[in-house]
Amino acid sequence: MKIKPKLKTKNINQEYLKVAKEYISEISKNKGVIGVAVGGGLGRGHSDTHSDIDIYVYLDSKTYNKWKKKAPIKEKCHRWNGYKMETYFINYEDEIKSNDWCVEDRWERQHHFTIFDTKNKITNLLNKKCVWEKGEKEKLLQERLKRTDWYIELPEDFVKRGDIGQAHYLLNVVTDWILDVVLLKNNYFIPWAKWKFHYAVLMKKKPKNFERRIKEAMKIKSFDSKDVYRRIRITDKIFQELK
Repeated sequence: MKIKPKLKTKNINQEYLKVAKEYISEISKNKGVIGVAVGGGLGRGHSDTHSDIDIYVYLDSKTYNKWKKKAPIKEKCHRWNGYKMETYFINYEDEIKSNDWCVEDRWERQHHFTIFDTKNKITNLLNKKCVWEKGEKEKLLQERLKRTDWYIELPEDFVKRGDIGQAHYLLNVVTDWILDVVLLKNNYFIPWAKWKFHYAVLMKKKPKNFERRIKEAMKIKSFDSKDVYRRIRITDKIFQELK
């Protein structure tokens, strides 16, 4: 499931797409290049001046090993014609065999699309890999629910122990897991932390006034027991609605 971000910055995706196509037209001329995909903001549908242009170059094994020693193009962060590029070299054969695409990887790569693709190999790879494994989502959901149910009771213990900082930290952990629960209940891959809150509040299935309430739960007004209990009440109410 792909959801476009809702950002207030000017969307310059069309400009970045033009640059990406020019850049990839040069890359694709090299022998051993199986396909090239774009990701990042360009893949998600919103690029701005804070975005890189993320390029994923899939190579056969021989070319990959050769390029890791000496490549015809720059890898990772660099500038090309004044634009910030983030270029990754990927061994296509290794990707076919690997089973290590974590949930965050799959969230990221579900937004990738190809500009150059030999016999749709990269498109097929992404479609095959960016899925839930059998029982995986439910296992993650039950784990998050169980942990949250346990941890939501612990801040009070640390208030009694005189460690307000630890009490607040535990509530921070709980709110993070609540975001995971919302995402999983919407059949959505958990994003990297960089984007987790942004996408969680965009989900359709969530508690009423979720964004306002979770922000209040995240807020630390003071390091005293009163504020810890305030956060506990808000967080627990949200969690009970999610169970």
